[in-house]
Amino acid sequence: MKNQLSLSFLLVTACLLFSIPLEAQVSKTVDVATAGTLPTLITEGEKDQITHLTVTGDLNGDDIRYIREMAGMNKYKQKTPGKVSVLDLTRANIVSGGELYCRDNFILGDSLGPVHKTSDKVIGSCMFESCSGLTEIFLPDNITSIDTSAFEGCTGLTSLTFPDNVISIGIRAFEKCTGLTSLTISDKVYSIGVWAFKGCTGLTSLIIGNNVISIGDLAFDGCSGLTSVLIPNSVTSMKYGAFSDCSGLTSVTIGSGVTSIGYPAFSSCKRLQEFRVSEENTSYCQLEGVLYSKDKTTLITCPATKTNEYIIPNSVTSIGDYAFIGCNKLTSITIPKSVTSIGDYAFSGCNGLKSITIPNSVTSIGNGAFADSKGLTSLTIPKSVTSIGSYAFSGSSIKKIRCEALTPPSLGRLKAYILLDNDNDDAYYALINICKISVPKGTVNLYKSALHWKEFSTIIEE
Repeated sequence: MKNQLSLSFLLVTACLLFSIPLEAQVSKTVDVATAGTLPTLITEGEKDQITHLTVTGDLNGDDIRYIREMAGMNKYKQKTPGKVSVLDLTRANIVSGGELYCRDNFILGDSLGPVHKTSDKVIGSCMFESCSGLTEIFLPDNITSIDTSAFEGCTGLTSLTFPDNVISIGIRAFEKCTGLTSLTISDKVYSIGVWAFKGCTGLTSLIIGNNVISIGDLAFDGCSGLTSVLIPNSVTSMKYGAFSDCSGLTSVTIGSGVTSIGYPAFSSCKRLQEFRVSEENTSYCQLEGVLYSKDKTTLITCPATKTNEYIIPNSVTSIGDYAFIGCNKLTSITIPKSVTSIGDYAFSGCNGLKSITIPNSVTSIGNGAFADSKGLTSLTIPKSVTSIGSYAFSGSSIKKIRCEALTPPSLGRLKAYILLDNDNDDAYYALINICKISVPKGTVNLYKSALHWKEFSTIIEE
C-alpha cells in the first residue's frame, strides 16, 4: 500500500510538472518591402510573444522603434513587455526616414533631450540602448559605423561580430554591456570611441583589428575580466585612461606603431605585471617590464605588482604623470640625480612607500605627486625645487616636511574644493595641523607669509 501511494504521488507530481507551461521560443521572419511598414506586418497580438526575430528589407525610424519595443524598450527608454532576445538584421538595410526611434529623456529647457532618427547604413545613436533582454544580435552587412550609445546598457548581450564594412565605433557604443564575454574588432575598423566599452566587466577575450589607429579615452576602462591585451601595430595612439581600472590585466603588449599613450592609460590595473614593447617601436621600450620612452629618459608606467625596492635608471630625467600610481607593494624608490621633474600623481596611492629621497636635481613636483601615499611619514624637499603642484600631499600621512629652499617654492592648493566631501576636509585639516614644516634658519617669516605655505600650523627653523 505504501509503495502504491508513493508511486501515485510521483505520477501526480510528474503530471503537474509537465502541465507547467515553459517559456516557448517563438520565431518569426519578416520581409519589409517598404520602409516603415514593419508595424503592419506584425500584429499587436504576436508583437510581445516573439523571442527570435529576423528582419530583411529597408528599415527606417518607424521600423527601428517597433523593433525596440519588441526588444523591451520604447522610444522614451521605458520598459515594454517585448521578449525578443535574438535579433537577426543581417539582410536588412537601415535607411533614413520615418519618425524618431528614440529620445533622450533628460530635460533641456522646456523640452526633452535630442531625438534620434535613422541614417543610411548606420547603427544610430541609442538605437538599441538599454535593450537588456537582447542576448544576440546580427548586424546588417552593409553598415559603416556604430554611433554614440548604440548598445549602451545591453547587459544581456554575450557576443558580437562586426560586419566587414564597419569603420568606426562611437562614444559609449557598448558601455556597460556587462554580459559581453568575447569581442573581435574587425580589420576595417579604424577608431574606437571614448568610453566605447567602458564597464564591460564580463569581457575576457579581446582581439583588436589590424586597422585600428586610435583607442579613445577610457575606451576599455573598468573591463575587469581582461587578463591580457595585444595592441596591434596599426595603433598610433591610446588616449587618456584607455585601459584604466582593468583590475584583472596582467600583461600588455604594445605594437610597433604606438607613438602616443595618454595618462593614465593603465592606472588601477592592480594585477599588471609587465609591459612588452615591440623592438621596432620608435617611441617606447620596456625595461624589466616597466614602460619607458625609447631613449629611457622618461619613466612612463611602472606595473602595479612591482614589490620592495625599485631603482630608477640613471638615464631618466623625467618621471611621468601617474608613473607609479597604485604601486602599493613598493616600499622604497630610488630617484637618480639625473631626474629634473616629477609628474602629476607620480607616486599617488603608493601606500607601502616608507621612504623616498628627492635628489637636488629636481626642480618641479607635479599635482598630487604624493597624494594618498599613506605610508610616507616624512619628506625632504631639496633646495633645487622651485614649484610644487596642488594637492601634492593630499590624503598622505606625512607628519614632517623638511624644505631646504631659502625662497619658498611655489606651492599649489593644499585642499581640493569638492562640495560636501567631508573626507577631503578631514585630510586637509590633518595635514595642516599635524604636519610640521622645517625650513632653513632665517626663512620662517617668508614661509609663513607665502601662498599656501602659510596654511600650515607649525613652521619651524632647522
